[in-house]
Amino acid sequence: IYVFGGGSISKVGISFEPDRRLLNLQAAQPTIPLTSHFAEAGDPTTIRRAEKLAHAMLSDRLISNEWFKASPAECIDAVK
Repeated sequence: IYVFGGGSISKVGISFEPDRRLLNLQAAQPTIPLTSHFAEAGDPTTIRRAEKLAHAMLSDRLISNEWFKASPAECIDAVK
């Protein structure tokens, strides 16, 4: 599970290659500096469950897809 964030907007998602995912996002939005946090949660079922739970905890701040109006710290707390 990863959290990528810049200011008050963050993305919570899953990738088996989070470094590559971060590079792709930075290429798409080069003017937004993104910080990153990666957490391993075990098997794929556990990882998907943890991501869904984090998304549910942040649902009132959903912007679009996996992007939330929340700081990276708030999203990291939701992932933990």
